[in-house]
Amino acid sequence: MLGELARLVAGDMAALWAATSALDNVEFAAYIAAAYPDVVDPYVSAAAMLAASWFEESDPDSSYIAELADPLPRERLQSTAQWALAADGQKALDRFKGASQRAVFDGARETTMLNVDLEPGTRWAREARPNACAFCRMMATRGAVYRTERDALRVSGRSADLSISDRRMRASGLATTDELLARRMGQTTYAIGKRKGQRKTRSQRGSQALGDKYHDDCYCIAVEIRTGYYEPPEYAMGWEIEYQKAREIAGSGEPKKILAEWRSLDGVSR
Repeated sequence: MLGELARLVAGDMAALWAATSALDNVEFAAYIAAAYPDVVDPYVSAAAMLAASWFEESDPDSSYIAELADPLPRERLQSTAQWALAADGQKALDRFKGASQRAVFDGARETTMLNVDLEPGTRWAREARPNACAFCRMMATRGAVYRTERDALRVSGRSADLSISDRRMRASGLATTDELLARRMGQTTYAIGKRKGQRKTRSQRGSQALGDKYHDDCYCIAVEIRTGYYEPPEYAMGWEIEYQKAREIAGSGEPKKILAEWRSLDGVSR
């Protein structure tokens, strides 16, 4: 549907261009620049509504009502028109067509990102590649516990850890990640960064600066989880067993000790 909207808005620009081509250069440029936002706006709005509908339908179990992003600023569209008119003839029209199509997709993208930010309870999971290092595998086994995409992929020093019993309950289907996290964070009462109930195990994970990626050559991705239930890739199913084995050998829930044992099991020097 977005592709069809993009095709239609490009066609409308071509029709407007042809209908006003008899005007002299000054009048033609002024008319096109003034009319361009009015031509594009309805299609951008339609794209935003499509994106909002898709967002709601992508999780039928959610009662969340998606909101529409604000219309693209008129000043931005007028600036685009001036840029397009700086070219001549067919090149200028091609610029208008391309910019109009991009505006349609921007309307959908901005609405989607707005609702990702607004919907309560949205979490993120860290998904590692099949041949990931022990550290990335350990982070991936945590599931959908991260509050933002940034937290899922970068050093944040903030979030609650699930215990070994929590993980077993999750694996057996007795509780969801959100239920376990709510119980785990409810056991602490002090606040960190003004967010009540967050549990601090240390100032940050590892020795890197806040905001850095966990390590070089890391190919993990962040996956948005709207329903609270995350099903990891099939190849990652065995990582939970590896985690539990490393934790039992370490005799501790301390991530650094678990990671050291996991690396040892991999035959990697500590």
